[in-house]
Parts: sequence; structure tokens; C-alpha cells
Amino acid sequence: MSKSYLKNVFDDFAKVDVLPGSGCAGCGGRGRLRCPACDADCDQRAGRGGRRGRRSVYLLMPEPWVYTVSLDNVDPSSNDPDRPISGKLIRNSRKPERAGLAVILYVRSQLCLREIFVRYLGDKTREALKISTEWCCDREHETYLQLDIPGKFIYEDPDHKIYAGDVDEPDRVHLNTPKPKKSKAKVRPATFILDPKGIKLLSTVYPYRMRSHNDVVTVLNETCEWAEEWAAGVFHIISIYDDELVRRPRVVQKRSVGEKKTRKPGELEGDSDWQPSTKRQRPVAPLAEISTNIRRRSRLNKPEE
Repeated sequence: MSKSYLKNVFDDFAKVDVLPGSGCAGCGGRGRLRCPACDADCDQRAGRGGRRGRRSVYLLMPEPWVYTVSLDNVDPSSNDPDRPISGKLIRNSRKPERAGLAVILYVRSQLCLREIFVRYLGDKTREALKISTEWCCDREHETYLQLDIPGKFIYEDPDHKIYAGDVDEPDRVHLNTPKPKKSKAKVRPATFILDPKGIKLLSTVYPYRMRSHNDVVTVLNETCEWAEEWAAGVFHIISIYDDELVRRPRVVQKRSVGEKKTRKPGELEGDSDWQPSTKRQRPVAPLAEISTNIRRRSRLNKPEE
């Protein structure tokens, strides 16, 4: 690459012509879903709000495990506020094990969130705890922030059932109610109407006993719901089949002139002992004594010299 090309690339990279911006400072609100990795991340995102003199809200929505995870394995000898709560990380450590101690205490704390940031950063100035806005946080203050949200909060029970409303609210609503599985009518099998056992049972009934669809219900011992939906159709099919049998001409097979009758024993003269091949006895050879001494037999059969 030439020097001019490298110089142009470096000048474009070093040129300050980008307008920096932040979500919270620009829109007046910032939301964070799930627990951040460290407390510095919370400080950066929450500290951007209100820089233009307008109201700004920073909302953090951590996972439920943040409030129940154990802190027994935290290394007490470490001075790092963001040290992992599991003590020592491994390659496949999960997110609750990689979470920093400071951010867990930040979420669980009942102190002023501004005071937590001051302790985390080691800020000892007078203006550190000065509040220049109408509200500071949702912790205990003389005028603390209250969120008036219409509707009910969503709660999850230990058995993973989700409700709109807490346990002590009498009008709580179960949201994730199990829905029964319904099979589509187009994919229902034919046995849903009449199984092979019922078809066989109908085939054994004489035609004169099938006078109406009520006779079908009686033979099959079906319910009233089944009778209203399927009895008339099944009786209609049976009636069409019976009518076709009545109208169908009877075919009588006649014997041809040259066809011979099956021979029977004693039917022809001089052949009274004739029997079919299936009943004839096979000839059996008479049994004879055979010597099992091969040497003696060969010696006796040896010709004399």
C-alpha cells in the first residue's frame, strides 16, 4: 500500500466528525432488562439521564435470581468491589456465578442509590449527595419517586404459574392457564365416527331391523351427542347399500355340456375301489432285520479264494 493511501485512511480514522449521543440523555428515559455485569455499568447508564436539565427515569429490571443467590462464596480478602460472587470463575461459569458483588448489593440495597454510587466511586465531595432534581430514586426519601402504573403487577409462583396480582389480592388473574389441545376436524381419523368394532356390529344386524337412525344408535349404544351428529349419516349409507343389494340381479352359474362331474367312489362300474388321491394310502415297505456289525457282514460277504 502506498504512503498516500495509508495517510488518507489514518486521517479518516483520526478525524473527529462524529456526534456522540446516549440513549438516556437524548430520549429522557432508559430501561435495562436483566442484571448488568458490574456496578460501573449501572453508574454509566443511570448517570446519563437528566444532563439536559429535563426529567429522566432509569429503570432496572433484574432477574429473580438476583434476590435469592447466595453470597457465601465471596472472597473476603479481595478489595475489588466487582469481584464475582462465586469466588473463582471457570470457563463455563453461568451468569449468576459471574455476577459482581457490588451490583448484587446495589439491587438488594434499601439505601439511597446515589449514596451507593458515592461509596462505590469513593467520592467524598460535598456535592456527591446533593439532589438537584425533584426525585432521586425509589428508596426512602422525604420526597421519593413513586411509580403509579395502571393495572396489576405480574408475579410468578414457585410452581411457575404467572398471575396478574399478588398472592394477597383477591382479584388476581391466572395468565398462563393451560389450554386443552384440540385436534383439527380435517385431520381426525375415520374411527372418530365409527370404529371397526362398530362396523362389524352393524354388519351382523338383519336389514329389516334397520328402520331408522334410532336403530343405529340402539345397536351401537352411542350417546345423544353422537346421535345428533352422525346417526342420520350412518343410516343413510346403510340404506343405500341395502337398496343396491335388492336391485342387484342374481347370477346363476350353469354347467356346460362337456363339463365332467367329480368322480365319487363306486360311481362307475368296475371301479368300486377308487378313492381320491388325498385319501389313498401310501405303500409301506416291510421292515427287515439289518446287521449293525459292519466288519462281520463284510467278512461273510467276502468271496472265497
